[in-house]
Amino acid sequence: MKVVIDTNVWIESISKKSRFHLIYKSFLDGKFRLLLSNEILLEYEEIIKSHCNHIDRSRFIFIMNISPYIIRISPTFRFNLITHDPADNKFVDCAITGQADFLITSDKHFKILSTENFPPVPIIAPDKFIQHLL
Repeated sequence: MKVVIDTNVWIESISKKSRFHLIYKSFLDGKFRLLLSNEILLEYEEIIKSHCNHIDRSRFIFIMNISPYIIRISPTFRFNLITHDPADNKFVDCAITGQADFLITSDKHFKILSTENFPPVPIIAPDKFIQHLL
């Protein structure tokens, strides 16, 4: 299973106290492949700086760079499907280019994708994705 994970969900899932921690743990256990573009990785790194201590931040960045469960994606086309928050398009572009099974997000801006027939981008909430993992 190949997925793209929105930054807010991904960062929240790192904490062992998070209700979404099973997502991060399942990634570390190889239960799915994370599709990752350089643009997404830079956003993850930027946001994690303000949410984690230096040790957790360093561990996270190390894992993102060496994990065998990451598939690097280099989107060559910008679909620009999300107009309310254009910065979110990097997740959509990665999901389409990498043929993701799911784009995991709680962000309401992504709801517009449910009205698009092409290209298909299967959006799923984190709690629903956890049900797939169980």
